[in-house]
Parts: sequence; structure tokens; C-alpha cells
Amino acid sequence: MRRTTSRKALAIIYVLGLIWLVAMIGGAAVLMHPMLALYDTLGVESATVQMVVTMALVIILASLVTVGIGLVLRAKTEPEPATQRR
Repeated sequence: MRRTTSRKALAIIYVLGLIWLVAMIGGAAVLMHPMLALYDTLGVESATVQMVVTMALVIILASLVTVGIGLVLRAKTEPEPATQRR
């Protein structure tokens, strides 16, 4: 079975990319101060370690948000299966 990419699918992909980008920027801004406080409490002084761990957390959270929204959009845009009448 051959699938083609429609303009609607490309628009959804574009929107999901924008959602991921906004979630990345927002997540980094929101998590910056709490993570710095956590690193001070744990005694982590390396800026590289702090940046890598914080960005890994932000990437994971932004990806989870985007996948969740993508699944909701997919469920809303898929046509319902045809029912058989007897």
C-alpha cells in the first residue's frame, strides 16, 4: 500500500515542530532556576554538567509534550473506520 504526503500532513508536521521549539525555549526558561538550586544543594559545580543535564531534561520534556499533542491530533484527524451494513 502506497502512502502519499498531503499538505495537511505537512502542516501538522510543521505545527508539531513549532510546538517542540516553543516547549524547548519555555522549558529551558522555566527549569533554569529550580535546576540551579538543585545543583547548589547537590554540590555540582561544573557548568558543563549542569548544562548537559538541564538540556537533556528539557529535550525529554519537550519531546514528550510534542508526542502527546501529535497523538491527540492524529486521533482527531484520522477518518473513522467504515462500518459494514448487512
